Amino acid sequence: MRTDAFKVRITFRKSAAVRYVSHLDMMRAFKRALRRSGLPIVYTEGFNVHPVMIFTPPLSVGYMSECELLDIGLTVEVSLKEVLKKLAASLPDGFMALKAVIPERPISDIAFSTWKAESPALSGKGEEVKALLSAKTVPVAKNTKGGDLTVDAAPYLKDAVYEDGEVGRLTLTLPSGNDLTINPRLVASLLTGDAAVNYTRVAVLDKNRRPL
Repeated sequence: MRTDAFKVRITFRKSAAVRYVSHLDMMRAFKRALRRSGLPIVYTEGFNVHPVMIFTPPLSVGYMSECELLDIGLTVEVSLKEVLKKLAASLPDGFMALKAVIPERPISDIAFSTWKAESPALSGKGEEVKALLSAKTVPVAKNTKGGDLTVDAAPYLKDAVYEDGEVGRLTLTLPSGNDLTINPRLVASLLTGDAAVNYTRVAVLDKNRRPL
């Protein structure tokens, strides 16, 4: 992004209505929204210009979020209130702009995400959750470009919180950075099997687990 750009960070919600919109299609929707907004957006250079946008690490298709981030640049300074107003009015249904701030740290500082996994299949699982969270090792299998990889999720489950009810809820903070990413489904499915689970990202954190 241009060093002289006025940088703004948008926090937005990805609701259930657009949970199956892919990251690529979401980027296209935001490109159109930024163009419609009338904001003085910084664009890439070259033949196929488009708004400069930096997003939070992609969500899996079917996941929701209360804390997605988008960094943009403006050619001139605009009040944060006006940025939020114009973008909110231009976004398609299902995406909601929640706030606009001046970013203090880059999105690349994200190292963890906090997730809520919710499902009737998690109801009455108190003993199973207790056993899982106290296990010395919790191997989970990841599919990567280089092939299958097994990682130990146990070190990241110490702060997990379980809430029983008609719909059980498991809150997890898992790696979500360049070095390692653990999908919450890999942990929750140890308790639910193939049952349907709703996953929502509720926070993004740096390596010291401080919110961005």
